[in-house]
Amino acid sequence: MTKPSLPLCIACLLLSLGTATGCAPTYLDQDATGEIGGEEWSYRSGRARLDQNGEYSISLFGEDSDTPCSYAAFDEDKIIFDLPDEVGSFQLIMGSFTVTLVEDRGDEAPMNYIATSGTVETLELSDTELVGRMVVEADDDNWMNGNFSLPICE
Repeated sequence: MTKPSLPLCIACLLLSLGTATGCAPTYLDQDATGEIGGEEWSYRSGRARLDQNGEYSISLFGEDSDTPCSYAAFDEDKIIFDLPDEVGSFQLIMGSFTVTLVEDRGDEAPMNYIATSGTVETLELSDTELVGRMVVEADDDNWMNGNFSLPICE
């Protein structure tokens, strides 16, 4: 029986850690686009609300809305997550920080795909707008990559 070499073991460990090794995520310079439930999905509008815990509750919608702060996105696919009230890069960690890709299933209950791999970054934050980007993945059929710009709603 042959034993694997130490350099080979270290290389495999580093590859399995992904962004934890310090590898920078590769963001696409486009509106957030990807798949939810294996179907193509693109960000069209959304909103950010500061909650009682001092975090932003983020909702990204696949439909255009002139009034995203009052938009009711009940019967459509969407992306939801929370972000700290600060500019920075935030790595997804199961049980701590995740992104939920919600697939609408008509008369059935929605399916939630929990992305635990990737990064969300807040690039700009003002009293009226949150600008960010993401590269996140739950699995091969549920992932998102790109930019978003959201009004801060009350």
